[in-house]
This record gives sequence, structure tokens and C-alpha cells, in this order.
Amino acid sequence: MIQNELQEAINATQACFDQCALAFQDFGEIHEKLLVGSPEGASKQFIETLNVLSNFQIQRARAVFTLLSLGMQWDSEILMRSFYEANVKTMFLASHKPSFRQQALDEFWGKLNSISDRKASLKADITEEMFRENKQDFSADIFKELQNNEMFEVDPKLDRRTRKALENKWSFSNMAKVLSAGNDQVSQIIYADSLLHGYGMSSEFIHASARAFDLLLDRALRKADLPALEQAHISRILSDLVSLVCFSLYSCERAITGNVKMNPVLFNHFKDITKTTRPFMLAFEKSQNEN
Repeated sequence: MIQNELQEAINATQACFDQCALAFQDFGEIHEKLLVGSPEGASKQFIETLNVLSNFQIQRARAVFTLLSLGMQWDSEILMRSFYEANVKTMFLASHKPSFRQQALDEFWGKLNSISDRKASLKADITEEMFRENKQDFSADIFKELQNNEMFEVDPKLDRRTRKALENKWSFSNMAKVLSAGNDQVSQIIYADSLLHGYGMSSEFIHASARAFDLLLDRALRKADLPALEQAHISRILSDLVSLVCFSLYSCERAITGNVKMNPVLFNHFKDITKTTRPFMLAFEKSQNEN
């Protein structure tokens, strides 16, 4: 059952939910037209990878929207980390300049995957041993297969320093910073590193950290300014969902077609969600100035 204060916040921000739902409809159509199939202008693997990543982030956005509409704002925050990760990864790959795209694809599908295989194998060894000791051979055999070098790339092909460097290159913080600054391989998306704060807060809840419990306590102790805070929180999440997918799809279109102007449909959704959520942000700001 949703708390009365939170239900009132959801009701108050209904226009934001409606605006977000409209954007989702158009996102699906634009994604389908832009990334499904093999449009000219880029390699098939490049487009298919952008398709997979972009579709993943849109599905996560829909899931966040659903949780938020059910009054589960902290669960929404947890899932936002996955959304942020897919969003930045989509923009990071899409922003690679043509001569560096294949290298990025080889790293994403090949080298990073083999690093994950090795890590999974090392962890599976411990779990297999536990099941063996408890006479649970069927479960043990499952984890044994995760160590099968014929099925997975268990044996490292890269030295430890190279593996660490590659993982760092594709870490969220590094991708956001590289996008924000741009370099000889990646085109700039200014202020992409502003997402580090939201990603970090989502991570606090995933890790059940003391910081997460501080936020929960703060929310519980709020009094007169609670409605404004709840409404601003909801509005911020919905605004992130719409605006970030807009920029992600724009980065994909720019990479594939070379068009440097944002699709008018995306631009209008970005403008509309900003206009719709802005009053709730200002109301919360005012409530803090009055206290």
C-alpha cells in the first residue's frame, strides 16, 4: 500500500508521468526506424550493438517508470543505475569516431567478455566446492561447467595490467568523463559527467550503505517540506528518463547518419519534460529557502 504522502505526490505529478509515457511511445518508433535492420552509414555490427544497448536502456526506463508509478521510488533509484549504465554505454560507443569503432566493438564483445568469463570461473570454483561438500552434485556440475575453457574463455589472453586498463576504460565513471571532455577517439557530449552523482546515489542503495540509510532517515524526518521533496524526487527521475534517452538516441542518429541536429521529435520531448518538471523543482527549492 502506498503511503498517503507519496500517493499525493504521484497524483500531483501526473502530468510528468503522462509526458513521460508519450515520450516512450515515440522512443520506440524512432529506435525501430533508426536501429532495427541495417541502415546505411555504419557497419552492421556497430548498428546491431547500438540496437541492443539502446533497447536495453529503454526497457529499463519503462521498468523504472512502472516502479515509480507504484510508489516504489527507492526501488526506482536502484534500477536507475542500470539505466544510467546502459545510457552512457550507448552514447560512449555511438560517439566513437568511425576509425575507432571496430576496436571498441572488439573490446565490448570480445575482450571484456573474456574478462567476465574468467571472473565468473574463479567465483564458480568456490561455489562448486561448497555443493560438492554438501553432496549436491547436480548443482556442483553446473558451476563446474562455468569453468570449462571449451565453453568459456577461462584462461586469460590478456595480462593483468591490460585487463585492469580495459575494465577502467569501460567503467561508468571513465566513460562519462571521456564523453564530457571528448578526445581523438570519442566525440564530446558536454556535461555527460554530471550523471556521476545520480549513478553514485543509486549505487548507495544497491550496496545498502550507511549513506542510503541516511537518505531514508532524512525522508522519514521531513515534515512540512515532505510533499515538495516527494514531488521533486519523482520529477527528477522522470526527467532523467526522458532527457537521457533523447540524448542517447540523438547520439545514435548522429553516428549513423552524420546529422548533427537533434530529431525534432526528440528535441520537443526534451523541452516538454523539462518544462513540465521544472515547477516541482522550483517548489522544492522554495520550500528549503523558507525553512
